[in-house]
Amino acid sequence: MADYSKSLGEVVYRERKAQKITQAQRAELAGTTEQTIRKIEHNNSNLQMSVLFPLLRALHIDPMEIFYPEAAQETSAKKQLDMLVAQCSEAQLEAIIPIVSAAIEVFQGNLVAAIK
Repeated sequence: MADYSKSLGEVVYRERKAQKITQAQRAELAGTTEQTIRKIEHNNSNLQMSVLFPLLRALHIDPMEIFYPEAAQETSAKKQLDMLVAQCSEAQLEAIIPIVSAAIEVFQGNLVAAIK
């Protein structure tokens, strides 16, 4: 078994469990079969891009976790935020920029200092 196959199976399993969904639900969201998801999770598959790409997108998996698992040993808040932002439309991003900016100012103490 190739290292990437093991990495893919582990990541798909972990993300599916984190999202609290079944293999059947994951298969439906990714446009594939439950058997395919089972094979992936048990490191017994040789995927084509036509299956891999929608699967990673449906699970919101960073491809770095699959192709460079050594670089993605720790999940960080920044990675999580990057994945959430990647799902937003341009209009949604424009709407959240002021919210995020205000939150950052609060966390950095700028707004708190101004109030005092």
